[in-house]
Amino acid sequence: MIYKRGTGDLFTKDGVFIKRLHCPQGGAGKVTITKDFLGNLKCVGCRRTIVDTSGLGEDEMLRLATMAPKTCFAIDMRRCQVIP
Repeated sequence: MIYKRGTGDLFTKDGVFIKRLHCPQGGAGKVTITKDFLGNLKCVGCRRTIVDTSGLGEDEMLRLATMAPKTCFAIDMRRCQVIP
């Protein structure tokens, strides 16, 4: 995957746009995450549930972002090529 730090945009390795990673409360890359009592990831700022994408492939992430555009993603940056 490719992560564009300046905009928060996430792309597949082939350059297909997946989604913009942005929290209205925290901005791109500035989100505090906690777990609820069921173990689900939650954003402290906006209280939305966050999908841990570590077990998802690019195609699954693209499909999820297309079907539910407001879905919040937690991304393992070690899987990404980070560009300015």
